[in-house]
Formats: sequence, C-alpha cells, structure tokens
Amino acid sequence: MTIKVRPDGTWWRSEDGGRTATKGELTAAQMAELQRLIADPRLAAEAKSAAGGPGRCADAFVYFLNVRFLAIRYEACGRTGNHEVTLAIVSLLQTATKGQ
Repeated sequence: MTIKVRPDGTWWRSEDGGRTATKGELTAAQMAELQRLIADPRLAAEAKSAAGGPGRCADAFVYFLNVRFLAIRYEACGRTGNHEVTLAIVSLLQTATKGQ
C-alpha cells in the first residue's frame, strides 16, 4: 500500500502498485494531528535509530515515511521499539484514507 499526502491535506492511496488509486482530503482535525506528529522531536530520533524487530520474520510490514527532510524505515517484526510517532503517523493515515 502507498499513501501520499500533500501539504494541503489532499491524499492519494493505492493498494495495487499504483494501477488504481483512491483520493481524498484529510479533515481539519486529521491535518492538525498529522502536523503535531511530524513536529514531534522524537520523529527525528526515530529516523536515526535501527528500525526493526528482534529477528527475522517470514512476513512483516515494512513502513517507509518521508517527512520533510527525514526518511524513516520501520519493519514491524516483533517488538515495536521506540517508534511511537512513526506508528502513530502510519495509523492516522491508514485510518484517514481507508474506505474513501
């Protein structure tokens, strides 16, 4: 799945490599929450830390976030570590763009 959000809150979501997509716009409350999360100083620390669980997973979700000048990679394999802000952004965007 790929979700792209523009600075104005409009978004694009594809679950098939971009062949089809849904589009929409974040609500004012969702946009405010996203802005709060990307301003959180912990996000920069999460971008610098190792991003993965305790070992190998046969099937895991891998998240890539590009936020301003940060590139964050997180692999959901076992423990979540200290990627609370990253996971909050992922959750917000998955919920906000689902079923539109």
